[in-house]
Amino acid sequence: MPSATSRSVDSRLVRALSVGVVDALSLAFPTGEPLEVEAFHRLAVGHEVVDYGAKMMRHKSMTQKVDLLIAERLGDDRWAPRVAMECLIGNPSTRTARALDVRVAAFKAFNPSMRYGALVGQHEGQDIPASLIKYCPHLDFVAAWVDRLPTEAEWSRLSAIFSTEVAASRTLHNIMFRAAYRPAGPLRFLHRGLTVE
Repeated sequence: MPSATSRSVDSRLVRALSVGVVDALSLAFPTGEPLEVEAFHRLAVGHEVVDYGAKMMRHKSMTQKVDLLIAERLGDDRWAPRVAMECLIGNPSTRTARALDVRVAAFKAFNPSMRYGALVGQHEGQDIPASLIKYCPHLDFVAAWVDRLPTEAEWSRLSAIFSTEVAASRTLHNIMFRAAYRPAGPLRFLHRGLTVE
């Protein structure tokens, strides 16, 4: 029997969505950006201490796969995860939503500037799944559509969301890790807005 946190992912759907995300990014960033889209990329979700020595410890990273990842090349073989996405089908149950939130929280704990969203295909309801709103507070965005893949108009809207989320990730990254690139002056306010369509 699968565990409460296991889930079945349609790899053909994820790969089809990855092609659409590449196209959506080209709409969002027509001049080109050092962004790449990868399906089933592994990211750190924890560290495990193997043993301790007098001056150091041995440890290993624990990783899990994200369905889709938008990563930015930073140069010198370095990169930063900007936006990760879970790909779901239908109407996620409460159990699925709660398990997803645990996954998202783990990824964001070790990748704090990364944004995280859920893409829901073949959703029959009029609104985005309520379970994702109620039980996934760590998600930064949710998009749902009726067909297996988004329509052209839905891809256009997703393009704008990806652009906004990449920009938010860059800002958070600069604030947390790159003092030279921080906005000028003291930072006194942070507001994470909410947009519903």
